[in-house]
Amino acid sequence: MSLLKSLQTRLTSVTLPWLPVGDAKTRYPINEIVLDEESDIDEQGNYTSHFELYLRAMQQAGSNTTAITQLIGFLEQGFDLQTAIVKAKVPEGAARFMRHTFKCCQQETYVRPPFFTFGREDLIPAMFLSLVGRLAEAHPGKADLLRYYLHRHIEVDGNHHSHLAYEMTARICGNDPLRWSQATAAVKDALKARISLWDAVTADITVK
Repeated sequence: MSLLKSLQTRLTSVTLPWLPVGDAKTRYPINEIVLDEESDIDEQGNYTSHFELYLRAMQQAGSNTTAITQLIGFLEQGFDLQTAIVKAKVPEGAARFMRHTFKCCQQETYVRPPFFTFGREDLIPAMFLSLVGRLAEAHPGKADLLRYYLHRHIEVDGNHHSHLAYEMTARICGNDPLRWSQATAAVKDALKARISLWDAVTADITVK
């Protein structure tokens, strides 16, 4: 979400007075994706962000969400990100991933869309649904929200947002070979960061 908001801040108008910033064909996909990410519908038809939906899914599954809720709390109190990460005792793998994300938020604007597209919007394979579906059947009431979350992710992000993000990347990079080269490097970097995060999660699960 922060990566997406960094794009919205850079490529659309979010200040007063409002001004027509940039290309409307770039503003549109950003604002549409933000709308869905910040205020999609939950399993009961109520508005919620994807983050809040995922957090509820983790809580339903019995996962320890203390670090997440404390991190949000410290940020709301005004602590900077690095201090909040330390105070909340965020696991190192997750902390490393967050620092990597916010580093990308400071990079050139044309590097961020491919990072967002391939590092966020286009990553959850349909096979996850089958796995979570079996978990939901084996543990009734424990993985229902996670299954719903994945359905929404694939339906909204994978089937729609990813196409909008592809178009946004193509429009911003244009015919500039240097931009495409740096965008390609950013995609590889994003995937490596995601793999590192998943490896850290796997290692933590294995130890426990």
